[in-house]
Amino acid sequence: MSKRRVTKPRRKAPTAAKGANLWIAFLVFALALGLYVSTINHEFLFDDITLIIQHPRVAELQWLKILSFHEYRPIRTLTYAVNYWLGGEDPFGYHLFNVVLHGLNAVLVFLLLHKITSWPVIAGAGAVIFASHPVQSAAVAYVSGRKDLLATFFMLLGCYWYVSYRSTRRRSFLFLCLLGFLLGVLSKEVAIVLPALLLLLDFCLPKEVGSRGQKSLTEPRATFFSQLGRAIKQSWPFYAVGLALAAVGLYYALYLLPASRKIGLWGGSLETNLGTSFKLFSHYLKLALVPYPLIADYSGDVFPISGGLFEPATVFSIVIFVGFLTFAIWTYAKNALLSLGMFWFLITLLPVLHIFPFHEIAADHFLYLPVVGLALVGGSAVDYLVRVKDKTLLGWALFGLLIAVWGALTLDRNQDWKNEQALWAATVEQAPGSSRANSNLGNIYANQGKSDLGIYYTKRSIELDPTGTVAWNNLGAIYFTQGERARRKGNLKEALRLQKEAVPILEKAIELDPSSDPPVLMLAQCYKELALLADARGRPDEAFALRSRAIKDFLRIMKKERRNKLLQLAWLPLAGTFIEAGYHDQALYYLHTLLKSHPNEPQGLYYKGLCYFKLGQFRKAIPPLEEACRIRPSAEYWSLLAKSYEEVDENRKAIGIYLRAAQRMPGSAEVHHNLGVVYHRVGEWELALRHLKQALRLSPNGALAPGIRSMLELIESNVPGSSSHGSDTLSQ
Repeated sequence: MSKRRVTKPRRKAPTAAKGANLWIAFLVFALALGLYVSTINHEFLFDDITLIIQHPRVAELQWLKILSFHEYRPIRTLTYAVNYWLGGEDPFGYHLFNVVLHGLNAVLVFLLLHKITSWPVIAGAGAVIFASHPVQSAAVAYVSGRKDLLATFFMLLGCYWYVSYRSTRRRSFLFLCLLGFLLGVLSKEVAIVLPALLLLLDFCLPKEVGSRGQKSLTEPRATFFSQLGRAIKQSWPFYAVGLALAAVGLYYALYLLPASRKIGLWGGSLETNLGTSFKLFSHYLKLALVPYPLIADYSGDVFPISGGLFEPATVFSIVIFVGFLTFAIWTYAKNALLSLGMFWFLITLLPVLHIFPFHEIAADHFLYLPVVGLALVGGSAVDYLVRVKDKTLLGWALFGLLIAVWGALTLDRNQDWKNEQALWAATVEQAPGSSRANSNLGNIYANQGKSDLGIYYTKRSIELDPTGTVAWNNLGAIYFTQGERARRKGNLKEALRLQKEAVPILEKAIELDPSSDPPVLMLAQCYKELALLADARGRPDEAFALRSRAIKDFLRIMKKERRNKLLQLAWLPLAGTFIEAGYHDQALYYLHTLLKSHPNEPQGLYYKGLCYFKLGQFRKAIPPLEEACRIRPSAEYWSLLAKSYEEVDENRKAIGIYLRAAQRMPGSAEVHHNLGVVYHRVGEWELALRHLKQALRLSPNGALAPGIRSMLELIESNVPGSSSHGSDTLSQ
């Protein structure tokens, strides 16, 4: 006869000292911070650039406009503005905010579970599970994941305040619940399920929760459906209000603030869309229990869309879903706590299961809030294990091992989020079918000068998703950059080939998404380059037509989006196009516009000085050139500044500028040549000879070499005793 497993008798819910609870909360907070403290030195990634650095309301601290209902997720944007106000574009403060907020969420999980159960083991173990689960890295280590952190923060507060209301009947807690709902929805639309969570708490918890003499949540009770009918009959006005609030939130998310770029159903039909929803539930359940592999992007063919309800993989997912739902309903009568955790997981997943399709098929960070349900179930499991007779130590050991493994996985996963290259390289390794990851990795390699790798990964992205505008634009940009480099090296034939290859690629990107500005901007740059190549081949009429086309595209962008920080910089190549054509007055108009919003843009300041120089207004050229040299010293900037001083007969100032340039760039033949010329002009022959000879040593076969040799011969023929020095130099 087998021995019956004996458990410790269920004790009355312990009334732990407040000090003990404070210590548990502190340890949970410390664990959360410890797991993610390494991320505070990470860089900005992907959407961080557009949502923070290039967001005009963030950079300009437009508080009132940020808090308007027309701003996308205004509470999140407000926190970015606060970060920007405190630390500018340094990512440290943004990451620190995320880490601290995750720690606070873990503490709120502990407080909520303790409020519900009064059992420190359940609450503490659940909070540790929430804090250490590896899937949370996608929300915490990525600044743009803050939307999930904020929405969860306000929803947990709302639930805590509601449980407090149930025990005290103080209406102020209901007002706070409503506030939590509002702030949660304005952080991320998934908070529309908060009323459903409050109804779930009301349905699953005994009326005495929070008071002395609390009933055990694991005591037998009425069956799920009988209790549901009784609850609706007794409290239907409350449930009606909750559903109305959820409907208002849904209307806000779908219509007032269209948060999705998705058009149509996944797979093209209601059947395939529904099948995909079942497959997604199965995927997230698996990832919650076994968090591997973790993937930053599911675009392309990473997550297969359902082929229909009778597809084998979809049938399997339906069986998983029905089994999960059946068990959650069945266990309600025996252990409402497990039922509560399972339904929490399901309800908080509903917004991301594509019942209403949106543009992002799947994401690991979608699990940030549902993991609270897993924490409740996991905490209950730990509590059960440690109460088994003679197995307490084993129970704690198994729990400790799980957290150690998850903690190690979290620390390892955090490193994938440290910069763009690490993230997209890891994503391509884990999910080779991710079109976005291939595109972004290709762009990174291209920016590093590894054009072959850039083209390979970008073309791979297009193969995976031929409709991806970004990948087409990136491919065109790679060819454009290669062509520009070839022109600068004097390889005009190769430069022309590459620019002509870029044009149809960029036109394809515009065809796929006519509203996208980057390919229009890049196409304008291509025409600008083609105009320079036409000049070099002696075809002025062709160059004029190409510049006209480039200017047309530049102006198309300017009229459309003047406040976008990235697109404002398009004023710079637009002005450059006029400069190359010799229209310096027109170029100045666009440069003034640029410098109003970007007063410290060095290239813009240099162009302004260049225009004044070409127009013969040398005094006006000096201030912007001085500022450009201060911000970004270069031989080109210093040379023009010194020449401006020469033109106003301030040769000593010109010499001072050149000497600064020579100190910063001793290997520049141009700087030494210019110094020799000015010294010759002021009659300092020995210094002129020294710098001219140095220029010739640095570039004996350069474009300046013939002129330098002629000047050396002239000086040496007029300066006694210098010929021997000159002959040594000239013989080189």
